[in-house]
Amino acid sequence: MKPLAPLLRKLTHHHKLAWQITLWSLVALIGLAITFFIANPPPPKTIYIATGAEGGTYHDLGKRYRDFFAKYGINTELIQTKGAQENADRLLDPNDRVEIAFMQSGLITPEQATTAHLETLGSIGYEPIWIFYRGKDTDGSLQRFTDFADRKVAIGEKGSGTYTEAMHMLSMNGLDTRSNLISMPTLDAVDALERGQIDAIFLIQGLHSKNVQRLLANPTLNLVNFVRADAYAQQIPYLERLNIPMGGLDLKRNFPAENTQLIATTTELVIKDQVHPAVQMLLMQAAREINGKESTFAKRGEFPAFRGSGLPESEQAALYYQKGLPFLMNHLPFWLAEFIHRTFFFLLPIAVIAFPIIRYIPELWENRMRERINVVYTAVEQLEKELTSSYDPAKQAAYLARLDQIEQSALKVRYSKALAKDYYTLRSHLQFVRERLIEGVPYQRVVNIKTNRD
Repeated sequence: MKPLAPLLRKLTHHHKLAWQITLWSLVALIGLAITFFIANPPPPKTIYIATGAEGGTYHDLGKRYRDFFAKYGINTELIQTKGAQENADRLLDPNDRVEIAFMQSGLITPEQATTAHLETLGSIGYEPIWIFYRGKDTDGSLQRFTDFADRKVAIGEKGSGTYTEAMHMLSMNGLDTRSNLISMPTLDAVDALERGQIDAIFLIQGLHSKNVQRLLANPTLNLVNFVRADAYAQQIPYLERLNIPMGGLDLKRNFPAENTQLIATTTELVIKDQVHPAVQMLLMQAAREINGKESTFAKRGEFPAFRGSGLPESEQAALYYQKGLPFLMNHLPFWLAEFIHRTFFFLLPIAVIAFPIIRYIPELWENRMRERINVVYTAVEQLEKELTSSYDPAKQAAYLARLDQIEQSALKVRYSKALAKDYYTLRSHLQFVRERLIEGVPYQRVVNIKTNRD
């Protein structure tokens, strides 16, 4: 069994080395898995955007965003709602699947947004507050809202941004409890106004929405001139004054017939903060392409922009405003650019994990070589102990055969320059043992002396 001892030790050594490598590999793989599946997931294939009622600005805008995202292989599910207020409520609900929404500035407070983990990507356009009415306003009382007490006024459907803002403005004038205020869907209200069933309508939609265009084209309707627009803008921070020159909407009709002031909020693009960074960048690109053009009320490039809504600002949006799209997204297809971007940030932590492992590999290899030298040394020491304690001249040939076997093992050992001294010391030790074995006398003398003492 003794000749097998070196082999067993060698196998044990290899087992220990294999276990060390396996352990480090497992640590590395776990690190990679955590990084890949949790820290840096791929963008989703489907996103959910809350829009608004049929015929409204948000509904039309949602369809344009859907077409934009389709070019990049992302399916966009548009969720039709009553309007901005419902959009805000759905975003505030952590269990609702809506993750992106168009809404009016001012519907969500900064405190609510922080609690619900919402962020703004910025404003993407003006939303004028239109008030169309029948009849005349010879003394300007309608423009000051005082005449609203005697007229049937549609103020939007409950759950819409129009309703919320209309009630806010009416309350500032002490008119929010009047029984003549009618809550109804926008399309129904537009029909009712054109049929003469109501006297006026509040609308908060873009100039090119179907509802606004329909009412502007009706020659029997008039548009309220907000003569106190500056006062509203002063008291409500997210409101701004817009100017329409005489005939600015229709030169042929000379409509409006005088310079007219409107007040406007802005359309805010609000997201849940878990929206993938790549999707956020695409939203910014869509906003720039769709909403960044020159319009009746906005200059080219004016939107998208942070307009001081008070909501937490997305870091991705801030980065976009400072530097534009990432370099790769400007020069490569979206999925390829996103994959390279993710891979880079995936490999970065891998390098952090792998660096100490790579540094340890030379040391591990040197330890392995040192252990191999030690295995041979141990075999030599055991032979010497046997020769010293129970040397039998009749077994000299067997002793030399064992020594040859040990020396053959030594010749197979690989060693580094740092271990060259240890290796050649081992070879010298082997030669020393061989010379003593050939002489025979020294070992015999050691045995005899020990026997005489006993």
